[in-house]
Amino acid sequence: MKGWHIYSTKKKSNFSNMKFLKSLTIVLFSTGILMTACTTNEEVNPGVAPELPPVASMTIDFSYFDGTNIGGRTNAASNWERAASVVGFWSTVLTANLTLPVAAFKVAINEKPAYDRDRGLWVWSYTYDFVGKKYTSELTGQLQGNEVVWKMYISEQGGFQNALWYSGVMKADGTSGYWLLNYNGNNPTEYLRIDWAKEGEDIGTIKFTYTLDGSAEYGSYIEYSHSSETDFDRTYKVYLSAYEANVTIEWNAETSNGHIMDSYYFQDVDYHCWDSDFMDVDC
Repeated sequence: MKGWHIYSTKKKSNFSNMKFLKSLTIVLFSTGILMTACTTNEEVNPGVAPELPPVASMTIDFSYFDGTNIGGRTNAASNWERAASVVGFWSTVLTANLTLPVAAFKVAINEKPAYDRDRGLWVWSYTYDFVGKKYTSELTGQLQGNEVVWKMYISEQGGFQNALWYSGVMKADGTSGYWLLNYNGNNPTEYLRIDWAKEGEDIGTIKFTYTLDGSAEYGSYIEYSHSSETDFDRTYKVYLSAYEANVTIEWNAETSNGHIMDSYYFQDVDYHCWDSDFMDVDC
């Protein structure tokens, strides 16, 4: 009996040791998981939200050709008028479909983003009124290498929901990027690409390309740029795919004189000029 008792005690002691080691292993393993999870979250969280692209990366200044700068005169001659008609086509296309997405983006600038750990991206979420209707937007920004990927989802109260209206990619330093815009919330079909690049603190060049499949205008574009190195410091380069026409419009923002080269309309590749009163002159 005494021998059995000693034998029984040793077995109990070994069993307790094994139980202790097993418990210790579980604790250490669990701790390791927690440490790994924390490290992963810290690595995914960039710490600081990316800077939003400038609003000007979605807009283009058409004011020089909207007629207001000629003081209501009706005698502006054909060269300036032809330039105005080419620009007017693009003004109509962009005004019709860019008004809401640009307004939504302007609201985001004043909103504070939150970091979504599950999706690994920053989120700007907000509600606003636009032309008598209420909208909710979610703009997301995700850092991928040296680029930031943007997506804007918009919902209309009583209408379309969570529509991806546009997306884009920007260099992490905010110097250049592009947007891909869908037609509208009810028709999320890509119809426009915007490529932009900054020059200093301002947008130096911006190009709008019509990308709606099946359209006669597919591939048409207008590119705006400005430079202080020439007499004509503002330029539009335009391609009209329906006519296979190349158009270059240049003017001086201060003196208002300029010229146009339109291979389709004028049937030549010469420049046709106007003076500071928007009247035709020899080049």
